[in-house]
Amino acid sequence: MTLSNPPRPFGSILVKDEDGRPVLHLAGEIDTGAVAAFERSVEGAAPRVTAVDAEGVTFMNSSAISLLTRVTEDHRRGGGRPVLRRPARCVQLVLGVTGIDQLFDIQR
Repeated sequence: MTLSNPPRPFGSILVKDEDGRPVLHLAGEIDTGAVAAFERSVEGAAPRVTAVDAEGVTFMNSSAISLLTRVTEDHRRGGGRPVLRRPARCVQLVLGVTGIDQLFDIQR
């Protein structure tokens, strides 16, 4: 008998304009592969965002944490506090353990 692994869901990282503000939307597994694909799609110049919607995330690793800090850095430097909207439980856990949650206003 051969066991096969079910297909692994891919992560999705998109920037959408919402009322003139760039919002990063995350869904699925936000891992090294998803982050690399996103960075290729924006040609290495990660956009600067004011909010992150993380409701649909099922997994995230250190690559995702790095992405979140980089894309919100300009907003923080300008005195703003990026918003983390509807973070999935796994996002709350990872960001809480690492202390990165302190960089965001969290809207549940």
